[in-house]
Amino acid sequence: MALEASTQQKLKDWVMNDNWFKESLLEEQQYYDFVYQYYKDHGSIIDEASLQRDIKNEIKRCNTEIANLDEEVRGCVSLAVKICGFLGHHNIE
Repeated sequence: MALEASTQQKLKDWVMNDNWFKESLLEEQQYYDFVYQYYKDHGSIIDEASLQRDIKNEIKRCNTEIANLDEEVRGCVSLAVKICGFLGHHNIE
């Protein structure tokens, strides 16, 4: 599934920072903004393989090298699944 333009922009905002995978407050906020935008545009069900591919492709466009990229992306998508599930369960808009 292709990401909506607004979701794609939030993804870019998040991964354009070289420290996207580190736990700073700015990167966390950008990650949560991306997940929330995904939820608003695509709903609470995430195609995990597709989203992992989208994130990895965006990271590659930014020319960022991460040694454990697959593991980092899987962790981010796993958390996104939980967040979107929570938002959907509680009908949060």
